[in-house]
Amino acid sequence: MQEADIDIYTLRQRLLAAQKTQRPLWPVTGPASAKRSWRRPKLPWAMLLTIASLFLSLKAALILEIGEHEYRAKLAGYADPSFGQKIGLMVMQPDIVSLRIHDMAYPYVVRQDCRDITKRLRGDAGQPLC
Repeated sequence: MQEADIDIYTLRQRLLAAQKTQRPLWPVTGPASAKRSWRRPKLPWAMLLTIASLFLSLKAALILEIGEHEYRAKLAGYADPSFGQKIGLMVMQPDIVSLRIHDMAYPYVVRQDCRDITKRLRGDAGQPLC
């Protein structure tokens, strides 16, 4: 049993020695200390996507609240904007995604048929639900 273990050990040592003497597959350009020791930082894609979707939802909510024509009129109402205001106006312009979110949310927020709901009153205030 011990002789077999020694044979395996010596065979393994010979294989390791043979691997050390082989040439590398690619040329080594410098010492190991010259290589970069830091990794490139990763971007938090999930957080960036969440922030972008929340921003687009905010724009859609503003368009839904005041109306698309009123929203465009307020953005066009700036006379001689500064550089920062120009950037803000460019970012807040209604885009395809926010208008699509507006179109999808419109039937849920603005009720078209309130005939059955107006018969029921809201608590003691006596106001209809819609």
